[in-house]
Amino acid sequence: MPPTTPSVSSSFKKVERHKFPPPALGSCGPSEAFVPRKIIEGFKDDAQKRINRIPFSRFRNHLTPKEILRIDIDDDDQCRLVDDYNNQTEATPRETKHVLEKRVKRRSARKHSDTSKLLRFIAACNRYRAACMKENEIRMLRMVEKPVEPLEPAKNLGKLLEALHVSEHKNTEGRVALRSKIREEICVKEKERRDQLVRMLLMKLRSRRGMLPSSSREVMKQEEDERTLQRMTKDYSAGRLFTTNKDSLLVTIQNTTHTNQTNFSLLIGILTRPDNYDRRHFLRLVYGIQSSPIATIHVKFILCNLTKPEQHIFVGLEILRFHDVIILNCTENMNSGKTYTYFSSLPRALHTKYDYVMKADDDVFIRLEPLAQSLLQLPRLDLYYGFVIPCSSRNPYVEYMSGMGFLVSWDIVEWIGVSEVPKRRLFGPEDKVFGEWLKMGNKGTNRYTEKPAMYDYPGTNGKCSHELIKQTVAVHRLKRWDQWLHVLQFFNVTEPLKSSNLYHYV
Repeated sequence: MPPTTPSVSSSFKKVERHKFPPPALGSCGPSEAFVPRKIIEGFKDDAQKRINRIPFSRFRNHLTPKEILRIDIDDDDQCRLVDDYNNQTEATPRETKHVLEKRVKRRSARKHSDTSKLLRFIAACNRYRAACMKENEIRMLRMVEKPVEPLEPAKNLGKLLEALHVSEHKNTEGRVALRSKIREEICVKEKERRDQLVRMLLMKLRSRRGMLPSSSREVMKQEEDERTLQRMTKDYSAGRLFTTNKDSLLVTIQNTTHTNQTNFSLLIGILTRPDNYDRRHFLRLVYGIQSSPIATIHVKFILCNLTKPEQHIFVGLEILRFHDVIILNCTENMNSGKTYTYFSSLPRALHTKYDYVMKADDDVFIRLEPLAQSLLQLPRLDLYYGFVIPCSSRNPYVEYMSGMGFLVSWDIVEWIGVSEVPKRRLFGPEDKVFGEWLKMGNKGTNRYTEKPAMYDYPGTNGKCSHELIKQTVAVHRLKRWDQWLHVLQFFNVTEPLKSSNLYHYV
């Protein structure tokens, strides 16, 4: 009886396992064929699933050695299985490529603009791979134009900040120049108006002087006009202003010490030590020959408690002779509260109020007339004035004013005397601590830095120093006598000296 041809499901036999490459696919050989075990075992159960499923595969998966079975199978079944295997092997890359291209197109249409481009990338076989595919691997790459950075000229944050600083510096210089120009124009117009008014009044008074009086009332009127003329002439030479009534010749001379913007009072307190007798006598000479017609300026020397017997004698003589020494109830120091004691004691110690109060060192030369001119148009309230730190900045709101000489209005002096804010921060660099007081108390909202007119002596403090200039207000760090000599010669402080038979001066 001839043997019955077994079916695919019943034709599996227990055979020996062999590991060697399969024969060429696509040809039907003898009844004994080599077919991958995985394809045969899952053919019936998974065929329909593999057809409906989206295929994903990698080329190198087909190049991995697999276990091979020796199977006795009919020729027809062998050819059918081999053809199915070949068709699946060829269809898998095509379907994978189709699905990937569809996904790429869908995402491209949703997320990217029309300016992007798709490029086909073919990767060559790499010798470092475990195996090399027969066909090169194909990838789709999207090329998108790189966006242009809006701040490309700045390159980085550092250059941007530098450009902003230069721009701010130029704007500040422009504002200062414009303010100075406006100030000069106002002064010129005010002087012209005042001169015209005085000339008119003088002409009327002189015309009355030539008239003969006809009664005792006219005699008294003429004498009154004569006194008014003399008073006007004196005040005009001093640079004061007048208010007149057009209906009469009565002239009211204003006492503008605290009411007129062209006249104010200033107290300069020079912080020094009791033993610095020579320095105080020298500074008395320097400031004693200076004055300003637009301001009342008093210079005082600020000391702490006297601790030596000779100090009581010598400082006592200074007080009797010059009346320019203030002795505070404190221990002599620089950064341990002396500045606070100075400002907080003034409202109780002084009988009169000043418009401004200044603190200065004993190694600074202050020119009183330029200082008064710089304060002429500034506010009388909540003012904080000086040389701003850091040296390279001209923004008065950056940090604080240098201890060489800073100035505040009287309302801030009174606030320091009654506020608890300064008492919580007494120790540290006195100029920096003072700036912190104003910051914590929200004071000193009107700030002004006098640069470049205030500076350190040339070559003594880096960016804070520069050469002497004519519009100087203050020069700091004059530690040696040769530095003082250079400064006094530059500003020609002995120019008013006239020749006399009492001395031979060449």
